[in-house]
Amino acid sequence: FVISAFPVGAILAALAAKFMLPEWRTLFAVSGIAVVLPIIYIYFLVPESPSWKEQRASQASAVRVSVNEIFAPAQLRTTLLGTMAASLALLGYWGASTWLPTYLVQERGLSLTAMASFMAALNLGNFLGMNFFGFVADRIGKRQTIIISLSLTAMMLPIYVFSADRQSLFWLGPMYAFFIAFAGLFGSYFSELYPTRMRTLGAGFCFNAGRGLAAFAPVLLSGIASYYSLSTGLLVCAGFFVLAALVMIPMPTRGKADVKSAVPEAC
Repeated sequence: FVISAFPVGAILAALAAKFMLPEWRTLFAVSGIAVVLPIIYIYFLVPESPSWKEQRASQASAVRVSVNEIFAPAQLRTTLLGTMAASLALLGYWGASTWLPTYLVQERGLSLTAMASFMAALNLGNFLGMNFFGFVADRIGKRQTIIISLSLTAMMLPIYVFSADRQSLFWLGPMYAFFIAFAGLFGSYFSELYPTRMRTLGAGFCFNAGRGLAAFAPVLLSGIASYYSLSTGLLVCAGFFVLAALVMIPMPTRGKADVKSAVPEAC
């Protein structure tokens, strides 16, 4: 449930942009202050869990896990497939998310204030979708749910991009974002694929290596947009979602070791 607050922040950011743009300096200042407040709250008022303190104090916690262990023969296939799936999915996600506001303004003729309203509605759909697919994952499994989420996102993005008019564009946005739940499931799914002692390292590497590669998505789409159009670039993002879903198919439901210790997470 916690990660579903991510689109809530995006909604607030979109509404702030609606009232502050084109004064982007003020918008950046308010956003920076907004980041500091939860840091202060968590640091001073949110305690560590008792179980974490016990593990920290135990002798076993002193044993370090080497990155080489997640590339050992027993884990190599999982690490490579997980990294590839996250990379492709996040390439599509960050590429589409970065350029959608520009697409709405430049190619669909929306004003800055209208674009902000469209993005707020889109992120509301994402909030609802993350919670819905979290419950679905508890029923049918995370791998299957991620594949469904990626496939439906790939299907809805072209429909959204080529919607006929502004009204349909407004309502299809939340429907498209409703299916973007895979990012909220990757962490808990990847953690189930590794033994307990290397779970944090394995899941963190797969997801964050994907995030690192996804940093090139805006540059890639800008190149495509320069030669073709932003809509073409967004279709490429849909292709990344399809490829990510295909990579997920041969991945296991969960790891063979420490199955009983896997921690279920709804969202």
